[in-house]
Amino acid sequence: MSDSEESFTEEESCTSEEYLSSSDDNSGSDDDAGVDSVLDLWLPVVGDDNGPNVFAFTGVPGPKHTISPESKPIDYVEFFFTIKFLEKLVTYTNQYADAWIQRNQQHLRSHPLSIGHVWVKQGKTNLLEIKAFLGVVINMGLIKKASIKLYWDISHPCASTPWFVTHFNRDRFQLLLKFIHFTDISIPTQQQLNKIYKDSTNGYLSQFEIYKGGKNPDEAVVAHGMTYNLVFRLLRQANLLHQGYHLGIDNYYTSPQLLLDLYLHQTTATGTVRINRKGLPEICLKTKLKNKEVCQYRKGPLLCVAYQDGKKKPVLLSTVAKAGFTELRNRRGNLVMKPNVVALYNRTMRGAIIGSYLLYKLNTIERKPMSRISFMMAVVESLAGGYQPVKVVTKRRTSREMEMARSTNVPYPLPQHTAINNPLDITLSKLVQEKK
Repeated sequence: MSDSEESFTEEESCTSEEYLSSSDDNSGSDDDAGVDSVLDLWLPVVGDDNGPNVFAFTGVPGPKHTISPESKPIDYVEFFFTIKFLEKLVTYTNQYADAWIQRNQQHLRSHPLSIGHVWVKQGKTNLLEIKAFLGVVINMGLIKKASIKLYWDISHPCASTPWFVTHFNRDRFQLLLKFIHFTDISIPTQQQLNKIYKDSTNGYLSQFEIYKGGKNPDEAVVAHGMTYNLVFRLLRQANLLHQGYHLGIDNYYTSPQLLLDLYLHQTTATGTVRINRKGLPEICLKTKLKNKEVCQYRKGPLLCVAYQDGKKKPVLLSTVAKAGFTELRNRRGNLVMKPNVVALYNRTMRGAIIGSYLLYKLNTIERKPMSRISFMMAVVESLAGGYQPVKVVTKRRTSREMEMARSTNVPYPLPQHTAINNPLDITLSKLVQEKK
């Protein structure tokens, strides 16, 4: 549903003055108070949209606890891995190891060569050993190998890494990796959740909370749900409310009530939303849109946009974006039109995956085994000076063809009646033939 839909009349649309005055009147509400009933009506956006009121930014961005530029690398490690944390890690690891040894006494008696005997002989871990263990793990993230044993393999000088051999015993490392524990096993635990709270532009972690399952018994029951409470709790703990910050969130947390209440705390937000959330305009959810068409409704400062992007129809909410479109360049460098809220969301959430991206870039192991033809194509590409053949889809070879391939030591049979002048020419011609 586009902005020019004839069924939208000027009298039905909302204006900036209406929701600006409403938000000003409610600026003194309590922390978890809902938005006034004046803003309960969704109205279509017609014509130019001035957007909601923009709050003045009064926050002080950047790290609050820093160390001097002259600090050594170990100072940065100890800044995050505090002595208190490491001492708990030592306690919980020894506790879990003792429980495992006690539980597997019969196995150890029947297997005198079991690696578990190393732990019994060498004794419990300590603070110094845990620090060394973490150092080895960090270095493993920088130096990728197919298995842990290869880090201690010195039989092949071309691939050996003596640093690991000189800093840690392999059997002891594998035992620590087996017994490392971050929780008290005497306290029953529930499912975990890897949700963290990061700066949306650079991935800096501002505040996090480990999900322990169920509801916190010390937390007052609020009608808007657990995710609503979590967002407000993290923002309060990080001291980010009432300062004009803009929050980027995904559909796990987003709801109309959350964004409106954040707006009352001088905090704007933009995020995708699940279509089963309460309070969304039903016409945007039910209306069938053509490709690149939008349905835009506003309720006070809250803008709801449903955007048909190919087969997908994402729904987004924002208390800072204006309705309408903006011109952007896609990955190919071509100019395309995108809704303002989509462009804002993509720009805001860009930093939320920086950590995962960096870990991905460090992972140099090829997950999918390379076939022989893929290897030969890579060799051909390098020899041909940038030749990039398209992906080849070949037919299944017969037993006769496979026998020929083995006997001639070529990854595929040579075409008959071909003058063999240059192996490179044969390979390229075969690739072209297979493409057809």
